[in-house]
Amino acid sequence: MPSLETLVLVNIELKDNIHEKLERILATVYARESLVFMWTIKGGQGSIYRLLRMVSDSSKRLAIFCDENELDLCTKYSLMIGDPSIELVAVVNGCILSPSVYERLKIAYEHGIDNVSLYLAYGSLDDTRRIKRVVALTRSWPYQVMLRVGPQPIGYVAREDVVRVRELFDELGLPYGVLYGFSARRALIENTYITLLEPPCPRDCKKLTITGSGVYKCPFDGRETIQLDYATPDTLETIIERECKRSLSAPSTKDVRIRIIVEYNGVSIPEDVLDVLVAVRMLRSFRAACRMLGVNPAYMAMRIRRLEEKIGHKLLEGRRGGRGGGYTMLTSVGEEIVKKFLEVKGVLGD
Repeated sequence: MPSLETLVLVNIELKDNIHEKLERILATVYARESLVFMWTIKGGQGSIYRLLRMVSDSSKRLAIFCDENELDLCTKYSLMIGDPSIELVAVVNGCILSPSVYERLKIAYEHGIDNVSLYLAYGSLDDTRRIKRVVALTRSWPYQVMLRVGPQPIGYVAREDVVRVRELFDELGLPYGVLYGFSARRALIENTYITLLEPPCPRDCKKLTITGSGVYKCPFDGRETIQLDYATPDTLETIIERECKRSLSAPSTKDVRIRIIVEYNGVSIPEDVLDVLVAVRMLRSFRAACRMLGVNPAYMAMRIRRLEEKIGHKLLEGRRGGRGGGYTMLTSVGEEIVKKFLEVKGVLGD
């Protein structure tokens, strides 16, 4: 089976023997990320929990997309599954933020769920004008929430809208990978770093969408759906590997990606981890660094610990708050790695 970036589950009614059909398909794939759009899933709580459990076991990371009315229930599902890598994604349609979102996110944090994102979904020019207002509002919240800005997660996006959204930002980073099936990059707006999501280049789209009636690549593929009963490893491989018919890349820039690789003791340090280390160096605070970059502190701390185990050295050191206040700083090894990274970035002019 080829590399599967994104597995999408949408428009599924959990009845009859649908779980068995889905289980058979999920047993043949393993996705880097899986997306479940809760407002399109119909079934009882037990059936939905069973589906989420299956998808979580078939992917490296599960993102549960929900609207504001489903946040409380999705918080419950996340706690029941108990997988710390699960991300709750609250979709803000039209970039209009309801006051109830704040309270519902607060409840999720109070229950120990801190892997939570706000997805500001735009579908028109009027929507894009509200993005700055929402970003400014979330800065006043006492807890951190990761901000994503992108097109409606299910459906088409006009190329001109992608260009208009880019123009809102004060600073744009290079694409660094795939998130929710979109090309992701860091962007600065209202002195806040967020993740900007844009349609991927068709040849880079490694996606699979499962519905109650069949399997296809994505809404932009426009080809025939394979019925669930006839979805074999060979047919799934064909779907994943084929290039989308319709090019969705924004016309204003070419799809050029530069990946910076820094190694220590033969271990590659991911670029997003390097960005956090640079921010820690400036701010002397791990949480403040994660907040500035819009990343989840618990998830990043776990990744850094795993890297430290692989390379055999600590990257961060410090002390907890107290009378003198807490701090986090780079170790000598962390400092050496950051210097290498900044030297390369300086050569690239980034």
